[in-house]
Amino acid sequence: MAWTKVGPANIFLLYALGEAARAIAAFDEALRLSHIVHERQPGVQALELKSVLDQLRLGISASASVSRVFWPAFNRNTEDLERAKARAVRLRELCRIPPQHALKDRTLRDAVDHFDERLDAWVGDAPRPYLTDQTVAHPLTVNKAEYLSEAALLVYDVANNEVLILGRRLSIIKTTEGLEDICALISKALVSLDWDD
Repeated sequence: MAWTKVGPANIFLLYALGEAARAIAAFDEALRLSHIVHERQPGVQALELKSVLDQLRLGISASASVSRVFWPAFNRNTEDLERAKARAVRLRELCRIPPQHALKDRTLRDAVDHFDERLDAWVGDAPRPYLTDQTVAHPLTVNKAEYLSEAALLVYDVANNEVLILGRRLSIIKTTEGLEDICALISKALVSLDWDD
């Protein structure tokens, strides 16, 4: 069997396109699932939580992966860093990504990449309130996102479609818009690339 051979730009762009699509689908699914109410018994209702949070975490992780393709981390050895920087510059040029793109903002990505460091700071004032590692603040409940974020590591604020990670508010809407834009830019670039690019 003969393999189709493609160049590095194509491979990185196809990877980023797949991760962006995965993130968009996960965020959409988290929002959809967050509106499901289960009737456990007459008069007792329960909101969907685990599936919402699983989809949210998948979306955050996949978004961070896309960001790393175009804006690599700078905590690498010199040779790897130079190669990553050169690759990222070339990919941003091929895709015509504007300098201030939404996915360049490291806030969401740092929530994944530096979670342990942020958690160190968050627990620094211990003892502190602690309810759970993750939860959903739903408009049907009395739970308010800001209040919950004082005692939970991750809170999904359904009403605003935002996530609070260790108290830092991140917009899922803006992230999704950035991902949709990246998908369109990558798609245009892929059409014009030779397979060996």
